[in-house]
Amino acid sequence: EQYAYALECAAEHDATLETIERQVLSIDHCGMLTRALTKWGFSRELFLPLSLHHATLERMKAGGGLPAAPIIALADRLAAAMLLGDSGNAVLYDARELLTHIDPPEGELIASLPQIAQETDSLKLTMAAHASASDWPDQLQRRRGALKSPVNALVVGAASLHPICVFFERISDRAGVPNLAVLAVRRSADVPDLLRLLGERERAAEASSLPLLAFSTAGDLDLSAVTDRRAAALRLPARIDRVLSACNALISE
Repeated sequence: EQYAYALECAAEHDATLETIERQVLSIDHCGMLTRALTKWGFSRELFLPLSLHHATLERMKAGGGLPAAPIIALADRLAAAMLLGDSGNAVLYDARELLTHIDPPEGELIASLPQIAQETDSLKLTMAAHASASDWPDQLQRRRGALKSPVNALVVGAASLHPICVFFERISDRAGVPNLAVLAVRRSADVPDLLRLLGERERAAEASSLPLLAFSTAGDLDLSAVTDRRAAALRLPARIDRVLSACNALISE
């Protein structure tokens, strides 16, 4: 009952699950995992990287989680962005630090994402054969269904493997022309340069003054330089429900 309450609170207060878990339960699911696997006699080397998937890279290094913990953390963020399922923590997280540390083969991994999604769907179908279809809803279609209009996003400022890029690639209607600009911003001082780059990308796509959704990882974002278009800002981590609501507000105006 307490955990169900934590899930409800996370959605209600637009917060990450681990934040609410600590407030409601005095421990998050990473701590729960550590306690359970320790009690069951599992090797610390096995569960330590798993238990650090929400930690900073600095804490992973200090806690002895290298080299596996950053890889697991990145995989966790990408799985959420790909809408492979719903753990109750449907959130987009930043991953710049992890991508810089791991330096993964970006092209190969991007090419493999559709196959990962297909194999996940196949696994769900196999499991659903012994359960109600409602137990395994299609998260991609559910999220697309929450949009008032199809989204075709033009993303600037994030690597192809960043969760923001991966998420908008998944939900976008690539048959249409771009109708939303997305910026991934580290600091407000970067906004003018990113807007110039966005203008170049818009001209190449034969679009102009697209409504803008900006994501920041460092506090509130100053969008005062944005005067030629509708704009909204969200701070990462951001719940996917809130991201979709922002898309609806920008595109439907």
